[in-house]
Amino acid sequence: SENELAPLNERADREGCTWVDAHTVTTPHGYKDAYSLYREAGWQSLMFPEEYGGQNLPSSLALIQSEMIAAANYTWLMFPGLSKGAIKTILSHGSDALKEKWLPPLISGEYTGTMCLTEPQCGSDLGQVTTRAEPTAGGASYRLNGTKIFISCGEHDMTENIVHCVLARLPGAPEGTKGISLFLVPKRQVDDESG
Repeated sequence: SENELAPLNERADREGCTWVDAHTVTTPHGYKDAYSLYREAGWQSLMFPEEYGGQNLPSSLALIQSEMIAAANYTWLMFPGLSKGAIKTILSHGSDALKEKWLPPLISGEYTGTMCLTEPQCGSDLGQVTTRAEPTAGGASYRLNGTKIFISCGEHDMTENIVHCVLARLPGAPEGTKGISLFLVPKRQVDDESG
């Protein structure tokens, strides 16, 4: 943290992320290299189950690690931190098939994750979510349509894929928060055979 992340903090504040096009955002100089070191050292996997590539260590150890990184560069910490939220969500609520496919690359740090929750009309009242999820032919997947805002780390150049946990409504869902469902939406679709 002290040698790799702290020196990036001030420079990254000045540089910021750069929007290149609708599918490309670059992070400040050094962020991607620091993330590669973090990933290679296995830091993302500390507290997660071994069956998905984690180290199954106490969450208190991961908390200490996060505190040390936060002290050095809180903005950089958001990338792996939001991934931890997505991982915990999939562990708690994902089907076995989703867990098998998406947890190993998230836990290894090969992919990062986000939460896509609020919308322009919602603020913190997620009962107003209007994003729709329509089942596709065969019912194995859904097509989502809507607008989300405030998606921290929602686009970047640090990993080859970003897994978004997105709140949306199924057809006929009741109004309010009881009608909201959660969907896993990757930036890039992944072929089951190629990983």
